[in-house]
Amino acid sequence: MRQVRLLMRAGALLVAVLMLALAAWFGINATDEELSSEAKAAMSVPPAPRPSEKNGFIDFLALGAAESAPTYEVALRRLHVLNTPQAGRTPDQPSSDFPGVRIDEHMPQCPSADSSCLDAAAGYPKLQELIDSHRVFLARYRAMREKPEFVDLVETASPDDELPGFLYLFQGQRLSLLAAALRFNAGDRVGAIGELEEENAFHRRMAAGSRTLIVKMLSYAALEKDALFVAEIAREMSPKKETALWRRLEALVRAPTKDELNIVPALRQESGQNMRWMQTRRHVRMSDSYYALAKTFPGEIGTRPWWDPIAPYLYRPHHGVNLYAAKVSIWLTVAEHPGKEYFKATETARERVRMLTPGALAGAILNPVGRNHRHLNADLVDYICRMHGHDGVLTLARLQVKLRAAGISKPEAVVTALASPLGRSHADPFTSEPMGFDPKTRTIGFEAQPKCVSGASRPLLSRYGRMALPL
Repeated sequence: MRQVRLLMRAGALLVAVLMLALAAWFGINATDEELSSEAKAAMSVPPAPRPSEKNGFIDFLALGAAESAPTYEVALRRLHVLNTPQAGRTPDQPSSDFPGVRIDEHMPQCPSADSSCLDAAAGYPKLQELIDSHRVFLARYRAMREKPEFVDLVETASPDDELPGFLYLFQGQRLSLLAAALRFNAGDRVGAIGELEEENAFHRRMAAGSRTLIVKMLSYAALEKDALFVAEIAREMSPKKETALWRRLEALVRAPTKDELNIVPALRQESGQNMRWMQTRRHVRMSDSYYALAKTFPGEIGTRPWWDPIAPYLYRPHHGVNLYAAKVSIWLTVAEHPGKEYFKATETARERVRMLTPGALAGAILNPVGRNHRHLNADLVDYICRMHGHDGVLTLARLQVKLRAAGISKPEAVVTALASPLGRSHADPFTSEPMGFDPKTRTIGFEAQPKCVSGASRPLLSRYGRMALPL
């Protein structure tokens, strides 16, 4: 009898637990909020345009196709695979036996983290032969960059979907800049600058047409590589001579247009997509590939929690989406301020976001899982800092070109120039004050956090302790 009573009690306890879980599940689902008008508007992002032969993105998708492959057809098939919802899939990569995409690991970087691109090109024997061995890939790359637009056409259906290998774009830029460096070193300055103009025009189209955050970030990095190479060329040219070439160099680092610089449309696209994913319980549990990154980012990604299997049942989608939409609205207000107000505006925005976020107890009651959704813990303002920093890098390169063209290189002359209208019109993006001159390193520059410039510019930031260019 005692064993029977114990079994009955255990059974009753199990039933009680199941009933409690069922009640919690019902309560969480039955009491979810209606989607706010703010959230509905934020999720209404425009879809990708239809494929067009005028769009260089199509050419990009086929850069790695086999040499004899019909590239347009290959690109369309690959785009179809990329845009077809299929959990855990890998995009159908074109044939990888094409030697043009296999950049020799010993080929110098351009710009180099330790030396100039011009020096790296000069110090590599038979570089022209190596570039020529990639002629098919380079011809495809150049045909792509001549297209009148470059608009990302990928519509990811899941946060775990693979993206196309954007590394091809930087492989093409690397080959192009090295080819320009060889021409410049050989005395063909007109040809070198002409190659750089083609490259820069493509990157500006890429920046202006970017729909997604990743393409906007890549365009910033590509444009900063262009600007750093312009700075190298400027240091090698004779001041007050070759006037026409100096004007062309200055045009290469001209101020970006609003479409080229503005990151807000890409952030709206990114956050709108995130909200669409947050509407469902399908993506509440993180994928195995996400937790596999814990070895790479141990301080940012932990282990899968014990309660993860029941996470979808403890999630109130609309509550999470509404909270995320409200946070995004606050974060984007930071972009309305000029760079000199960025840090103060960021502090204000983060305080407003903290006031929106429920505490631990309230969050556990309102949305046990949703309160820790990865998107709710994200912070978009760092991308806005990147926008201001990118503008600053181009401004800095433009200022260096003007100083070099005028033959201003002596410390006292540089200080005077920076205090003049020239310096004031090429100001530090975060203070609106003139760029600073360091006589010890003979550099001009501005203070910047690593997150505010692309990976192309960070080696200079590390070397000089600020974003700086040597005169």
